[in-house]
Amino acid sequence: MSNSTAPTIALSPVESSQITAIGYHAESRTLAVQFPGRGANPGDVYHYLNVAPEVFAAFQASESKGKFFGAEVRPKYAYQKQPGADGIVFGLALAQEPKYTTGSRDGRICNRANGKPIPDDEPVFILRAKDVTATAALRAYHAAVTDPVHAQAVQLRIDAFEAFAATNQDRMKVPDTAAA
Repeated sequence: MSNSTAPTIALSPVESSQITAIGYHAESRTLAVQFPGRGANPGDVYHYLNVAPEVFAAFQASESKGKFFGAEVRPKYAYQKQPGADGIVFGLALAQEPKYTTGSRDGRICNRANGKPIPDDEPVFILRAKDVTATAALRAYHAAVTDPVHAQAVQLRIDAFEAFAATNQDRMKVPDTAAA
């Protein structure tokens, strides 16, 4: 899964035990953060989205990059992991799923905004756009939502599912419960 829409961001090394380098793409308001790698492998790079230039400037000027990141970036901005040297991204593309991703190679589902995984004892139900019943389920859910901001987010997912169905009729199917 590649991230072909991600801007190329030059990274500058920083003095930190938790962060290797940072960079910023002003046009897209994207903050890039590289974390320490293991051995000879470079660390993972994450893009944090819709970060104001003032936040990047404050990050650069901060005495402790790790503390600033933990307080002002990680809990406040959606992120997308960038492909590693092998070209592989562990996670869901932002366009595919805007709220959640798989947070690391362990495959746990995490909230993009705060990086917290869904607890192992909490059931999860996933709808796929190729499921012919998914849009109806999303519409029913949308009707039950009372928060207008959440309702708008659900409507965006309904729109994306409908667009997929309209352009991928050959991929639509009745769901099953097979593991494959």
